[in-house]
Amino acid sequence: MRFPNAKMVQDWGHFRALSMKTIEAEITISPWSPIGAKGELQHAWFKVSGIPPDQRSLRTIAKVGGLVGKTLEIDEKTRYRNDYVRMRIACRDVTQVPAVAESSLGLFIYDFFFEREMVAPPQQPVPPVGASKKDNCETWRLRGNQAYTKGRLTEAEECYTHGIDSFSPNEDSRKH
Repeated sequence: MRFPNAKMVQDWGHFRALSMKTIEAEITISPWSPIGAKGELQHAWFKVSGIPPDQRSLRTIAKVGGLVGKTLEIDEKTRYRNDYVRMRIACRDVTQVPAVAESSLGLFIYDFFFEREMVAPPQQPVPPVGASKKDNCETWRLRGNQAYTKGRLTEAEECYTHGIDSFSPNEDSRKH
């Protein structure tokens, strides 16, 4: 039996419970929830160099990323570049990924170099002339929601903070 992918689970989740004919049972399909999880891994894109060109199978690239975390995605456009391979890696703290990790490929030992790609901080939106503080706060809320849906939780938190900070501490934002 093949387990359904996330898209299939989402699509099937819209149906009501399915009854089984042979026994009194129902099947309900819903996405997995991380209830009880201890935390959530951070993820970022890294440029990884030191992978020999003749050793760039997806399995080997994933193994190299696995030295510092969990390889989530490999940028196919960079797979055969001379200087680096780009990959998205998840780990507890992306700021703590070592610059160099050593491992073997076959019978040979290599150093692999990890360089995290820095994401530019969100640009401060320029509110229209005469825009209220409420409009400015709403702009940041919407940006935060967009970042959240894309899984960029740190960016979302920063956007929400900008929205809250758009009001002075002495103001009651509910009055606006």
